[in-house]
Order: sequence, then C-alpha cells, then structure tokens
Amino acid sequence: MDEFGRSLRSFGLNPDKVRDALRCGDIREVLDSLKKEEETLLLRRVEIADLREQLLAMAGEERLRIHDEISDDDLELMSAAGQEPRNIP
Repeated sequence: MDEFGRSLRSFGLNPDKVRDALRCGDIREVLDSLKKEEETLLLRRVEIADLREQLLAMAGEERLRIHDEISDDDLELMSAAGQEPRNIP
C-alpha cells in the first residue's frame, strides 16, 4: 500500500473506494467522508479536554484531602523544622 492509501486508512477511508470515486469525478463523496472523520476527531479533542479537566479537579481534591489529613500538631512540627507538607503532583 502506498503512502496515500495509508493516510486514507488512518482516517477511516477505504483507499479503493476513494480512488474509484475520484476516477468517476465524485469528489463530493470523498470530501463528505473526510468531513465526517474530521468531526469525529474534533469531538474526541473536546472529550480529551473534558477528561483533562476532570483529572485536574480530582488531583486538586486529592491534594486537599491529603493536606486535611495532616494534624495541626504535625503542621506545627513541620513548620518548626522549616518543612511544608508535600503536594503530590
């Protein structure tokens, strides 16, 4: 398979059908298929961004929970020693 065929397949397009459509002058069908794949990719990007936000929120909540579990006495000892509680990234 040539580079063009691999590129088409990577976007969910059948290279043989694309070539047939191009030979018949039906570029519209090919572009419609490509547009559909583009919309799918855009949706995935939005989903990834939403997931990233959820993960960051969860990480922030976990840091707060860990910090809340440290007693006041522990905080005083750490402060006297010049240390601060570590945040887990």
